[in-house]
Amino acid sequence: LASKVNKSINIWKVRFWLLLFSSTAQEYKQTIMDLHVEETLGERVINIYSIAKFVSKKIKGMKTPRPSEIYQTLTKLTDEEILLTCVALGDKLAYLIFAYLEKDRYIKPALNGQDLKKMGVPASEEMGDLLKEILYAKLDGKLLTKKQEEEYVRDRIQQKG
Repeated sequence: LASKVNKSINIWKVRFWLLLFSSTAQEYKQTIMDLHVEETLGERVINIYSIAKFVSKKIKGMKTPRPSEIYQTLTKLTDEEILLTCVALGDKLAYLIFAYLEKDRYIKPALNGQDLKKMGVPASEEMGDLLKEILYAKLDGKLLTKKQEEEYVRDRIQQKG
């Protein structure tokens, strides 16, 4: 798993967090204090711990997680947070994290803002939302080609009227 994440992460920190991850939040905080961990690092560790626990609970609560849901959940997390989330999910759901790390986080729509502009979509928040819709549909396997993306945009333009 570590080979699939950013090479700049401090692996010793991740190992430390993993070692303590089965602890309760209070035990985690106490260990940080007992080890006299630098205050800013201690706060960061506790934040990562909390984020990973929260995100893993959110993913476990999804009935049938779609790649787009995992993408939306993980895309703003650091690699350390993703690693700990994977640990918190356990073996049964770790494949979701692997798919995100190996493939899904690199997927981009074939269309871009310039393409949408040429199709008549004004540069606006609506354009950004439409690009996100295309990305999520692509992640979920609903849009496979640029032509399908273009058809999707045309349909959305017609719906708007």
